[in-house]
Amino acid sequence: MRPFIFPVVLLLISGATRYSAEAEDGSLFPIVAGWKIAPPPGDSVYTPDNLWDIIDGAAELFLSYGFADLHIMEYTDTAGTDVRVELYRHSSRANAFGIYS
Repeated sequence: MRPFIFPVVLLLISGATRYSAEAEDGSLFPIVAGWKIAPPPGDSVYTPDNLWDIIDGAAELFLSYGFADLHIMEYTDTAGTDVRVELYRHSSRANAFGIYS
């Protein structure tokens, strides 16, 4: 499973550099046909001040790579499948690459 995850993460990172960070309506998360979008229970935005609440134990590593913020949203389809999307933003592309490489 691990060899599959790495190429997917790289694909997402490379795609993020080509497209705008905002959907047409100004939100970070686009509307996808057939899926409902809703914020997860709890916080949906994390900053360096509260990152420990979501990734306790690894927050210090993320902060050392210029972590700026984390936005979380959940998509649900009609079959009840849930997909949680987490968008991490760092102070530079090099820092973003560094934390995930």
